[in-house]
Amino acid sequence: MDGKSLIVSSLLLGACFIAGMYTLAPTLEMTAKHLIESERLVTVKGLAERRVKADHVYIPIGYSVKSYSHSDGLQMIDAYRAQVLEHIKRYGIRDNDIGFSMPSMYTFSEGSNGTGRQVYSISAGVYVSTDNMEAAEKLKNSFYELMNAGIPLTDQSWDIRYTYNGLNDIKPAMVEEATRNAREVAEKFARDSGSSLGKIKTANQGVFSINGDDKDPNKLVRVVSTVQFYLND
Repeated sequence: MDGKSLIVSSLLLGACFIAGMYTLAPTLEMTAKHLIESERLVTVKGLAERRVKADHVYIPIGYSVKSYSHSDGLQMIDAYRAQVLEHIKRYGIRDNDIGFSMPSMYTFSEGSNGTGRQVYSISAGVYVSTDNMEAAEKLKNSFYELMNAGIPLTDQSWDIRYTYNGLNDIKPAMVEEATRNAREVAEKFARDSGSSLGKIKTANQGVFSINGDDKDPNKLVRVVSTVQFYLND
């Protein structure tokens, strides 16, 4: 084949290829359009909530003394600590749930101009950190007994804190409920749009939150899940 024939053959082959592409173009466009339209999606959120009781409590029992003698003040602090510890154990609190705060002290002078006798003000405390909620509640309600025994409780003793640590126990059921609620929302959307709901494409369980004042044993656990469903014609 001479050079001129080779050029003619190449031109004919190129023309056939271009013509073929023009012929296939509508088919490819329709296929791509079909793939895009077939992936109709709806994204919805589902809420789940649980009201729970705290399962752990922190109870500080603080006391303070004032003395003209540093050593006498510390002896009084030690005596109060022994009384408080004995009182706590009467309610069945475990030793591992009991701790002690180190004494703190400051001095001041009596009199308006600060020229009087030096006074030592010493504070200390015993605290309970426990999941024995029944015993802790009884202990909390017995503070008046300590005051009647002459123990000078400080305001710290009423700074009781409640926490909930059982989140992992209720997570699976709450995620299931949130997903179910999301599906109900998606099904309503599908009905309103004349479609039917398909399978889940993606799901995000969301972040769990534990709401409620630290001083309140009643807590509200909530989670919002985001779920994406396919829609069918």
